[in-house]
Amino acid sequence: MDGLRITDIDAMKGRVLKMLKLIRMLYPALRKRRISTFPPFNRTSSLEELPPEEQLTLFEKIIDLCKELSTATDDLAGALYDRDVDSVQGQLESMVAIAKTCLGGVQKGWNGEADEFTEWSGNWISRVNGIIQQDGKKDT
Repeated sequence: MDGLRITDIDAMKGRVLKMLKLIRMLYPALRKRRISTFPPFNRTSSLEELPPEEQLTLFEKIIDLCKELSTATDDLAGALYDRDVDSVQGQLESMVAIAKTCLGGVQKGWNGEADEFTEWSGNWISRVNGIIQQDGKKDT
């Protein structure tokens, strides 16, 4: 993600806010289109009613990645407050990587088919990549 390299902290703030807005959009979309559509089960569910192990593992991974994003957001805010360009750069790159990883696992629905979220996530990644490319052009 060399395209994200920005040397002036004040110029960096605008780009960070753009990325944060995009990352913030992930939470409601993931909740509505993936987390709330996860196959339901409870203690009384039979083995046949349980989701496959791969789905359970992926679901847990998505929840963990969302927690990581929350922590990384706090760390990014601290780095901005401290005006630490290198730390801001590292945190922003980390957040983008976490968000892309999060989307990569659930672009298709739990049934394995493409849906509205599939298209939305592709557009989201394109927008993020556009910001990265735009930033790379400004640095050269």
